[in-house]
Amino acid sequence: MQRGSFFKIIFPLLFSLFISNSKIVHSTEFNLYSSVNFSKYFLVNGCQIYDLNGSLMRNYNGSLCAFFEDGTMFMTGPERVRLNFYDKKMKILNFIDNVFLHHQINKSLNGNLLLLGSDIGIYKGKRVRFDRFIITSSTGKLISSYSFKDKPNEIIDEHCDGSSKPLNEEKIETFEFSHFNSFYEIPPQVKINKNIFFKEGNYILNSASCRNVFIFDHNLTKIVSKIDKSVGSDEVLWRMHDVQPMNNSRLLIYRNNCNSKSKDCSSIDLVENDFKKIQSSYKRISPDVFYSKVAGGVHLFDDGSFILSEIINDIPRVRHIDSAGKIIKDFQMKWVRDNRGVQRVQVLNLKYFLENNSGP
Repeated sequence: MQRGSFFKIIFPLLFSLFISNSKIVHSTEFNLYSSVNFSKYFLVNGCQIYDLNGSLMRNYNGSLCAFFEDGTMFMTGPERVRLNFYDKKMKILNFIDNVFLHHQINKSLNGNLLLLGSDIGIYKGKRVRFDRFIITSSTGKLISSYSFKDKPNEIIDEHCDGSSKPLNEEKIETFEFSHFNSFYEIPPQVKINKNIFFKEGNYILNSASCRNVFIFDHNLTKIVSKIDKSVGSDEVLWRMHDVQPMNNSRLLIYRNNCNSKSKDCSSIDLVENDFKKIQSSYKRISPDVFYSKVAGGVHLFDDGSFILSEIINDIPRVRHIDSAGKIIKDFQMKWVRDNRGVQRVQVLNLKYFLENNSGP
């Protein structure tokens, strides 16, 4: 196994400083690959479920999915326009239409779904895609929705570069107003925060093209705080693909570009929630350079190890990294969708879902 490169402080301290917001709770003696855990935990990429050897177990015909122990599930169609809620026999019970979901689906502390959607509208004479944030119950009931289509002035001065950027994956001439890529609920905090809005129940939302990270209130009705991504006077942490709130006032971020001066590497960074200091960072120069130009994400375990998804030389990869920066396992997966579908690969306990769901 090869050790990654690191800076600021010795890498092992990175994961001894915080606790994961994952539903997987382990001690430092946890062995993911034990025979017991092998039958419980699975790698999930969108709607694809793999075992811990990287073998495809189930492939549901959708782009984004959320699974529940009773065998029910949510799934978008390949075009991500509609979100369907299925019973355990894969019968549609409920749906939300015209959502145009993208990037990831997360669960809130009480089991609601946090969704990144889209609205199409006209802005300054151009056909524009606006980000829309959606919260639904575990049975598909719409709880809350917030769209920049209705409130473009909320971020018009946020130094976002999206309003004139072509959305290449669309066949029509569409422009992006912004490019949000992660949506999480802030977990209970174990220390007092300088930012009074960085608290349990509020939401953290990140846009790759905006200078700020945004905190929304618990009802998703308004922006209550904006966190400047500047570190020092000349460094702005652009191109973040995943921004996760930790329980000790810090943020775990997946950065496609390490910094503004060197754009040939990616990093996993632990920062204070005011972005004034990078506590520590993971980079890698061997066996290959960690440089995922697009997509990617990270799933952290309590023992300090993490699952890293990346696209290296147009090849999607998933790696398990220990708290010392060494590669524990390199998953050789056969992806059934194109590279754009490789976002945050998670390790989830799907034992009961797989037992109760009839399958695709």
